[in-house]
Amino acid sequence: MPRLTLTDSDGAVLTGTLPSGWHDTPLAAYAALAAAQTVAETCQAVAQLLGLPAEPFLADVSLLAPVRRAAPFLFDGSLPEATEPVGQFSHEGHLYGHVGHLDKISAGQMEALLGLLQTHAEQPLAAAPALLAVLYCPVGRAQTADVVAATARAFAALPMAVAWPALAAFLRSSAGAALSIRTALALEKEALALLGALETAVSRPTTGGGWRISSSSMRRWLTRQWIRSARKMLTPS
Repeated sequence: MPRLTLTDSDGAVLTGTLPSGWHDTPLAAYAALAAAQTVAETCQAVAQLLGLPAEPFLADVSLLAPVRRAAPFLFDGSLPEATEPVGQFSHEGHLYGHVGHLDKISAGQMEALLGLLQTHAEQPLAAAPALLAVLYCPVGRAQTADVVAATARAFAALPMAVAWPALAAFLRSSAGAALSIRTALALEKEALALLGALETAVSRPTTGGGWRISSSSMRRWLTRQWIRSARKMLTPS
C-alpha cells in the first residue's frame, strides 16, 4: 500500500499506509468508516485505515481532506463490483473455500444468520466478518464453532475485493427467504402473545345465575381446548 505523509497544524509529521484500491482495503476498517455517523467517528475510522492514532485527526479535522483526495473511493459510497464470489483464496497463510450460497440451510443456521443481520441492520457490514466465516471455510477442515470464530477474527482484515462479492451474492440469494422467515417468526410471537392473553382471560372466574355460569364455563373449557391446540401448532417441538 502507498504511504501517505500528513503534517498537522503544529508541524508534526504523520506517515501512514493508504489503501490504493479495494484489493488492499481491510473489511473491518472499511466497515467502521461506512458506519461513521459523526466527524469524530470518521476521524477514528480513517486513523484505523491508515494505521495511525486518532488524536491528530480529532485535533485537526483538516487532515481528512488529503486522505479523501488520495482515496475518494473510500468516501463516495461506491463498492467493489458485485461479481460472483471468489471460489478459493489464501489469507494470512490459510486457504479458504466458498461453501456456497447456503441454498440448503438448517433452521438453526438460518436463525443465527438472521439474528446476526438483524443485530447489525443499520450497518450490515459490521456483521460481515462473522457472516463470511459461515460462507467460507478453511479447506480440509470441518466448519466447527471454533473454526468459524477463528475465521471471523481473521476475516476482519480480509480485502474488500474478496469480501464484498461474496456478501452481495449471499444477500441477493437469501433476501426472499430471510424476509419470509423473519415475517413468520414475528407473526408467531404475536400469535403466542395473543394466546397467552386469551388464556389469562378465560381463566378468570365468572359470576352470575346458574345457567349463565354453566354456559360460560363450557365456553371457557372449549376456548382452553382450542388454545392448547393452537399453541401446540405454533410452538416448535
